Amino acid sequence: MLKLVEIRNGSSEYDPATRSCISSFSLKELYLNPAHIVMMRENSTLKSKATRGLLVDGMDKNMSFTELTISTPGHMSKIVNIVGSPEEIFKDCKKASR
Repeated sequence: MLKLVEIRNGSSEYDPATRSCISSFSLKELYLNPAHIVMMRENSTLKSKATRGLLVDGMDKNMSFTELTISTPGHMSKIVNIVGSPEEIFKDCKKASR
């Protein structure tokens, strides 16, 4: 099993003062069987929001994020966003499969 940190998008609300939608994010631990990862790629949208300081308070603004596509029973898939670059996640998957 692989222990990862998922970044989850919470509720959003419109802020009339800034004329934009304000979203809240939270971090949760996720345990995943690396054999269920179908695809991974950088999530540039979250990286851009982190650079502008719009994610979790105290988070490093240079943080990278990875969008994982995970296979689930019944030939379905689920997408989760993970803290860390695709390269870091790949290295962790290789370590976990040993």
